[in-house]
Amino acid sequence: MKITFFKTLVLSIALLSSFDNFSQSVKIEIVAATSIPTAVTTAFQQNFPSVQAYKWEKHTVTGVSGTEGTKYVALFNEKGLVNRARYYTAGTGISVTTYYGTKIPADIAEKAKKVSSKYEGFTLHTGEKVRSLVNAKEVYRIRLRKGVSKLVIYLDAQGNEINKDQLGAEFEDDGIEQ
Repeated sequence: MKITFFKTLVLSIALLSSFDNFSQSVKIEIVAATSIPTAVTTAFQQNFPSVQAYKWEKHTVTGVSGTEGTKYVALFNEKGLVNRARYYTAGTGISVTTYYGTKIPADIAEKAKKVSSKYEGFTLHTGEKVRSLVNAKEVYRIRLRKGVSKLVIYLDAQGNEINKDQLGAEFEDDGIEQ
């Protein structure tokens, strides 16, 4: 999986907003599994006992005030799909995203098409399921397109549109499309 400059820039902006409203910089490193805090790897193994991460990332954000925050991201395959699990340094789970790309489950795709019809000219492009590791809530993040314009909507499992502002920080978009 290659992350283009554009995707890295979008990811950086998303990460900045999750740590500090006036953030200045983000550093994303690919790191060896041996350098991940034990609390994080233990939590990952408890959450996903039958899989192994094929890549670990360390996301360090430094805010204007000098405050620093770190997240660890495990990338893994499950049921033929790419997943990203996010954790704080102490091992507290944040969320897991399952990337469907254009292969969105039929029932969700149908519901997304119905909701997207209210956005004139926009069509279903890609989607992913985001599950909170804080409270197990699941939402579908659906990406719509109209030419070069993009729109992201959120749906619950019943296909109802959800206002992004009503979701917790664990549902922040990391800007990565698979």
